[in-house]
Amino acid sequence: MKKILLISALLISVWAVKADNRDQQIAFAQLPKSAQTFVEKHFSKDNISVIFKDIDRTSVSYEVYFKDGGEVEFSSNGDWKDIDCKRSQFPQSILPAKIYSFLTRNHSDLRIITVEKKKSGY
Repeated sequence: MKKILLISALLISVWAVKADNRDQQIAFAQLPKSAQTFVEKHFSKDNISVIFKDIDRTSVSYEVYFKDGGEVEFSSNGDWKDIDCKRSQFPQSILPAKIYSFLTRNHSDLRIITVEKKKSGY
């Protein structure tokens, strides 16, 4: 009997944790305005495959997936956090001109596939 209660309690705990982390598919218009502007400026809105609103216990974020394999993660206020273009062309307009110039001048044989924005920089 104790084993059944213990297993039941464990299953309920796991279920509660899983239920707390939810991904909702949303429409483009449901993204924060700054995220919409960013996508329209640097990517093709027609190239969007799916958009998810990721709701965790302490935060909300948005993930935009493109048909060409690219993806962008946005914070709850619409600021981009992470851009992944492993299978697609990275838009040079995203990076500051000095960074892009440095990369093309010193590492022209490499291509940018991912960029993460942190408080300390890129």
